[in-house]
Amino acid sequence: MKKRQYPLAWVIVLLYLAFTLVPYLWLVSTSLKPESQAVKIPLEVLPSPATTENYEDVLNVGGHTTAMISTRVDKALANTLIVSFSATFLALLVGMPAAYSFAKYRFRGSRPVFIAIIIARMFPVITLAIPLYQLFRGFHLHDTKIGLILAYTALTLPFTIWMLYSFFRDLPDEVEEAARIDGCGFFRMFLRVILPISAPGITATFILTLIYPWNDLLLNTILSSSIQSQTISSALLQFNTTYQIFWSHLAAGAVLASLPALILTLLLQKVIVQGLTLGAVKG
Repeated sequence: MKKRQYPLAWVIVLLYLAFTLVPYLWLVSTSLKPESQAVKIPLEVLPSPATTENYEDVLNVGGHTTAMISTRVDKALANTLIVSFSATFLALLVGMPAAYSFAKYRFRGSRPVFIAIIIARMFPVITLAIPLYQLFRGFHLHDTKIGLILAYTALTLPFTIWMLYSFFRDLPDEVEEAARIDGCGFFRMFLRVILPISAPGITATFILTLIYPWNDLLLNTILSSSIQSQTISSALLQFNTTYQIFWSHLAAGAVLASLPALILTLLLQKVIVQGLTLGAVKG
């Protein structure tokens, strides 16, 4: 029997790959160009010659750093790792039992409370920026990593609860009943039974939750004012000066900023796909 061919589907796939990969490959190419070549007309696709000085400059390791590059990108990248992962872990720590409670138990007002939590995430961040700034200034949390962690935890918690709710809701009730028959209390059952079988969904939620604090610019710019707490998104603004945009340095910083998330996604891609497609153990 002759196999069916889907030329249109392949064309769509190739167009999508070009749409997603070409800009990133251009970013990498620009990061390897000298600054003068990055703005040369006509534009050159490949760097000639390729140089790593842009990476050395943004990391302050090569001795080429000029006065125009004042912020340590390596420090900002470390801040991004600390703030993003801490906020995501906190959101999961609070969100997992909350989502399980909403999914498996019915109590007075549970539905309105759940809807209110979801609606809270629909508000634009800009509407919360000024109140958060004033609140954090009052509690001396402005320009601190702890302040950013708390802010991102609060902002990502509704999304975390909503994602985990769908996974926990599809878990068969027989799993919980079997654990209770074996003498498990709620916390023991939740830690030893529910969480292990929900690992794909939790991993997918972790990655999707991590994206927001990793990429955010608006809130970080408002709640931090120095390299002590700035994340990579804010630190890259240094390359856009009043008189010039340092495209090669900006591209090098953007590549460095994307690498941790890219590597993590590639390492966990099978688990992420499993979590998004299955979501739970089938009964």
